[in-house]
Amino acid sequence: MTPRILQGKKDSYIILGRMNNGCGKNSVALGTTTSKKVFVKEPFIDGQQSFDYYYREMFVLENVRHPNLTALYDSDADGDYFLAMHHLEGQDVGDLLDDEEVLKPVVCAGILSQVCDGLSALHDAGFIHRDVKPSNVFLTNGRAVLIDFGLSYHPEIAHLDNDAVFGTPCYISPEQIFGREVTPASDVYSLGIMLYEMLVGKLPFNAKDTWTTLVQQVHAQLPNPSLENPAVPEKLSAVIFRATAKNLQSRIQTAQDFKNALLAAVSEVAKKYSACAPAF
Repeated sequence: MTPRILQGKKDSYIILGRMNNGCGKNSVALGTTTSKKVFVKEPFIDGQQSFDYYYREMFVLENVRHPNLTALYDSDADGDYFLAMHHLEGQDVGDLLDDEEVLKPVVCAGILSQVCDGLSALHDAGFIHRDVKPSNVFLTNGRAVLIDFGLSYHPEIAHLDNDAVFGTPCYISPEQIFGREVTPASDVYSLGIMLYEMLVGKLPFNAKDTWTTLVQQVHAQLPNPSLENPAVPEKLSAVIFRATAKNLQSRIQTAQDFKNALLAAVSEVAKKYSACAPAF
């Protein structure tokens, strides 16, 4: 069988392996002239939603660059519709949680403080990610990289949105559920849920059906992380409560503020973080 080749602006790429997901076709490919391995995303040709994901991600990657955000390397040159991103070796936080179940506060701080740096760059450029979760944070050589911008919001691509709810039910903010205006604090909410899961080993809201999970995100009281796992310091639980406040105005407002609160709560991390690599 002849391997499929995609023609990009910088190089052409031989598809090495493919796996499908709900938003498009994902592949690992190799540059024919550079021998550079890349991660390729293509939209499903017959799906408008898939193309919307593709255009959102392309718009983000063409406008924002940061070490803690996945980077666009190349894109289609002849109408094949694909994005070639730098191939990352490692695992995502979801896989790490499958292996470890519960992470130490120092590890959580090392990972999420870097995610906050990436999010700050994203927010400064006017974007909201809208799908921050463990499987969208990739760990590679001591670096945490935020990936998957197919649900991202920006005023210039708002026309791609419709009446759908954008986000993952177990991590989505209340304002996203209601289709209200999203702000950097919407991503902070997801960070707070993610921190809870990393420290406790389970999600605070994860019902058997999606509707009940969404209702819990809007109305249910977040369980106290320090009661669910006594190893979680109360000050760290307080950060989670502030980050996941149902009322948008009562919530930690920016990724930088979340990072500052997180490192202050884990004071030992704050002392070591600038002197050593994160423990993952």
